Amino acid sequence: MLRTARNLVMSVSLIVGAALPVSAETLADALIAAYRNSNLLAQNQAVLRAADENVAEAVASLRPVVAFVADGQYGYSEELLDSGITVSAEDLFANYSVTAQMTLFDFGRTQLAIEAAKETVLATREALISIEQQVLLSAVSAFVNVRLQQEIVSLRENNVRVIGEQLRAAQDRFEVGEVTRTDVAQAEARLAQARANLVVAQGDLAIARENYRAATGSYPGALSAPPAPPRTADTLDAARSVALRTHPSIRQAQREVKAAELNVARARANLKPSIAAQAQLSVDQDGLQENGFGRTGMQVLPGLNSAASRWPRMSARSGAILTSPMPASPPPNSRLRPPRSPLTVCAKRQALAHAPPLMCWMPNRICSMPVLRACRRWRSATSASISFCRRWAC
Repeated sequence: MLRTARNLVMSVSLIVGAALPVSAETLADALIAAYRNSNLLAQNQAVLRAADENVAEAVASLRPVVAFVADGQYGYSEELLDSGITVSAEDLFANYSVTAQMTLFDFGRTQLAIEAAKETVLATREALISIEQQVLLSAVSAFVNVRLQQEIVSLRENNVRVIGEQLRAAQDRFEVGEVTRTDVAQAEARLAQARANLVVAQGDLAIARENYRAATGSYPGALSAPPAPPRTADTLDAARSVALRTHPSIRQAQREVKAAELNVARARANLKPSIAAQAQLSVDQDGLQENGFGRTGMQVLPGLNSAASRWPRMSARSGAILTSPMPASPPPNSRLRPPRSPLTVCAKRQALAHAPPLMCWMPNRICSMPVLRACRRWRSATSASISFCRRWAC
C-alpha cells in the first residue's frame, strides 16, 4: 500500500513538472551573470579599494605618530696590569623610550594631499563605471547576437527543408518528362547552397555562444525576447548634452585634472616650512656592574670586587620642530613640472637646454669676482633662462 502511494506521488510530481513551462533566460539574468562573473570588474574594484587606502594614508598624516624604542647593551672587558693582576669590567645597559610627534602647521600640504587623494578616488570610480558599462554592453550584445544567430539557423534549416521539397518535386516531374535534367541540377545546386549557408549559420551560432559564455560565464539556454529599449534623447544635440554631463570618461578626465591641480599646489606648499610638536619619555636602566675584579693566576683577590646596580633614570622632553627646505641643485621647483602639461615642460626644457655652472648656485656674498664674471657670461649666453637665474643663481 505504501509503495503504491509513493508511486502515485512520483507520477503526479512528474506530470506537474512536465506541465510547468520551462523558464527562459531573460536579458536581466544575463546582465546579473555578467556583473557577477566579470574578472575585469573584480580587477578594477580592487584598484578602487587601493585608491581608498591612499586617502586613509593621507588622513593619517594629520594624526600623531607614536614610536616605541627599546635598546639593550651588554659589555665586558679585561685589562692586564703591570703587577700581573687582571682587572675585568662588566656592564649591562637598557633604554626604553616613547616618542610622539604631530604636525601642527604645514601650509596646507597635508590637506591638499587628502583632497588630491579624494579626487583620485572619484576618478577611479568613474573609470569603474566605464568598465561596468563596457561589461554590461558586452552582455547585451552577446544576448542579442545569440538570439539573432538562433533565428538565422532556424531560417536556414527551414530553407534547406523547403529546397529539399522542391528538389524532390523536380525529380518527380523529371521522371514524368515535364522538366529537363538541367532543372533538376539547378534544384540540387540550390539545395547545396542552402546547406552551406546552414553550416555557416551554425558556425556563427557557435561563435555567438562562446562570446555569450565569455561575457556571462555560462552557455545560453532558452533565451526570452528582450524587453523594449528605454527611451533616449529626442535629438542629437540633447544626446550630446547628456553625454557631456554624465559620460564616465569625461567625468574621469575632469577629476584627474582637479587632482593634478591639487598636486601642483601641494608641490608649491612643499617649498615652505612646517612646524611639528614632539614629546619623548625615556627610561635608562643600568644593570649589574663589576669593576676591579682581580686575580693572579688561580688566586682571587676579593678586596678588588665591587658590584653596583643603579636605579632607573626617567627623563621627559617636549618641543617644537621647524623644518624648512633649502634651495638645492636642482631646486625644489622641479617638483612642480611633472603635474603640468607636456607643452609647458617641453618649453622649459628648451629654455634650459644649457645647464648653469655649479658655481652659479652659490650666494652673492661668497662668490668671488671671477665667479661673478663667469655667471654674467653664462646669463648673456642663455638669455632664455634669465628669470630662472635671477631666482636661483648667484
